[in-house]
Amino acid sequence: VYGRGLGVQGGARVHVAGSLLAESTEVAAFAVGDGSLIEGNDLVIAGVRAAAGGFGLGVEVGDGARFDGARVAVASVGGAAILALPGAARAQVRVDDLFVRGVRPSTVQIDDRGGVGFPSGPTVAYGLHAGAGCAIEAARAVIDTGDYGVFNASGAVRVRVGVIARQRQAIGAFDLGAGVGRG
Repeated sequence: VYGRGLGVQGGARVHVAGSLLAESTEVAAFAVGDGSLIEGNDLVIAGVRAAAGGFGLGVEVGDGARFDGARVAVASVGGAAILALPGAARAQVRVDDLFVRGVRPSTVQIDDRGGVGFPSGPTVAYGLHAGAGCAIEAARAVIDTGDYGVFNASGAVRVRVGVIARQRQAIGAFDLGAGVGRG
């Protein structure tokens, strides 16, 4: 059973301002496919419930899609607040004034091609996750309470002026490849 809040694909674009995406199931906002774009200003994402497979993500972009936001808050999600995943093309995220709190551990798993799976293995909780070749840039960011504030899986993550606190596994960043930028 799915109850996704907002989704775009196939090159579609949407602008959301002054909005609350609450109590979605599996993912609150997702963009998939080259040219697909979600612009979110003054956006709050909260209370994303786990699907049958175990995860309830905040924002997921993949396969060439983009998420651009300003004044975005993501709270009480399962598995990850923001994911940028590869596919035929690389996903990109840019957020100014980002607040993340309460990423709950979940059984989300990401394969080498950027697919999100439903494993039965260990649980994780990512603030920001950049897959291979993908990019996440956040300015004025607070990431509070989870497992990994930043998980960089051969992508690029840049956090300018940020606080990452109360992470269970890694207080700053866990890097699997390309490096975590600091400004």
